[in-house]
Amino acid sequence: MTTAVGCDTAERDGSVAPPDRSASQDSTEPTQISTESEIASTEPAKAVTWSFTERTVINGMTKAQRKRAQAKQDRDAALILTAKYRQGKKSKVVALDDVAALLDGPYIMFHSKSMVDALVLPPVDVTGPLSVREFDVGQDIPVIKGIPPLPVVMEAIEAIKLKQNIDLLAYWPDYGYATFDQLDAMASIHEARQRFALVMRTTKWIDEVEWGVADLREPFTDTCNITKNEYKAYVETLNLSVNRVPGECINGHQLLDFRENLWLHTTSILLSLMVLRDTYKDVGIINPSYHDFVLPEQKRRVAAGFGASDPKNKRVIGVIHIDRHWVAFLIDRTIGNGAKKATCFMFDPLQSQRNYTVIQKSVRTVIECVLQLGAW
Repeated sequence: MTTAVGCDTAERDGSVAPPDRSASQDSTEPTQISTESEIASTEPAKAVTWSFTERTVINGMTKAQRKRAQAKQDRDAALILTAKYRQGKKSKVVALDDVAALLDGPYIMFHSKSMVDALVLPPVDVTGPLSVREFDVGQDIPVIKGIPPLPVVMEAIEAIKLKQNIDLLAYWPDYGYATFDQLDAMASIHEARQRFALVMRTTKWIDEVEWGVADLREPFTDTCNITKNEYKAYVETLNLSVNRVPGECINGHQLLDFRENLWLHTTSILLSLMVLRDTYKDVGIINPSYHDFVLPEQKRRVAAGFGASDPKNKRVIGVIHIDRHWVAFLIDRTIGNGAKKATCFMFDPLQSQRNYTVIQKSVRTVIECVLQLGAW
């Protein structure tokens, strides 16, 4: 206490008090403690032992599971309702949600058309500007009283997707509001009606087309016993939505894009090749698009896109188009009598020598490298 008072007095007088030796000796112990703490801080920290509790068990379904279950329940109810409409038993008025649930997944014209036709929503023209808005406080779900044209509906869908919030509303001054789900349902209805028309045009073409049995050649003679009704049944029960085949997803309605003088497109050829690959053992397929490319390396890369180079494939099938005409070839990779041997069977319905020459050149310059025949 005396030392403290003396220091205060010295400060007021402007003089400096001499250092207190005893105080400095007494302060050596804290210095030693701090040094020990510094040494301790340099030592490696001990590993922390964690113990984790059991994870919380959620009773019931998650939100995503509830949504999937509700969608399945709605679709089952829609299938029951469409069966009644197809049989002429109209138990209730078809709503937009009923048709949306029916078209949300695989559907065929035979079961679905009657219910889509029963939907009483007239087409309406929309000319006002589109805007995307949020729900107002207390605003109810909009009631759809008409279906705008497909381009208008798709424009609204893309505008909402651009905002990255599917809870927004599309609004037109001369139409009103529509939710994203309602827009998606209207787009599905437009697409379904177009696909039904495609099915009906195809069945009409089957009824009108004629061919002579004597004109059929191998390997197509097995179609002699198939009636037109069977062909039409295949078309009417074709899944018009997404068909999942190994390595590819194909919309069923795309297979109906050829009739009369319409071009048989690559999708139809590719699906047929996949069916052959899955039906027969040790069969590989060549991507038919390879022939469209110019660079040899690019041709080989595209041709091998579906695993044709797998050495397990004893036979490999390829189909290419030459001057808007399809030709086919089959390569037998089996080795006979201990010698390198690969036989190529070619087929051109036009029996054109020029087309056969193109096939031979393509097999030698592209397919031989893809199948690694030179490595035998």
